Amino acid sequence: MAAAAAATASPHRPPLTALDDDVAAAVAAVNAAPRRLNLARHTIASLWPSATARLAALEALDLSHNRLVALAASALAPLVRLATLSLAHNRL
Repeated sequence: MAAAAAATASPHRPPLTALDDDVAAAVAAVNAAPRRLNLARHTIASLWPSATARLAALEALDLSHNRLVALAASALAPLVRLATLSLAHNRL
């Protein structure tokens, strides 16, 4: 079964505002090549191409319920294995 990584907001940790290099490094520290990543229900407004490049093994990415208003092709280009992308409930 595929290993899944999840980052959920909690009262002790502020919600994520970007999928940036720090987030990618934290995910990679837990699982070097995650296949699924759930970043739903944060306040993510941007995806950094350098961060998604570190997560190239992803097959499923859940970014639902965030604050995305645009999504650059360069941010998704490194995710060559991505089969499922959830963007529901954003401002796209």
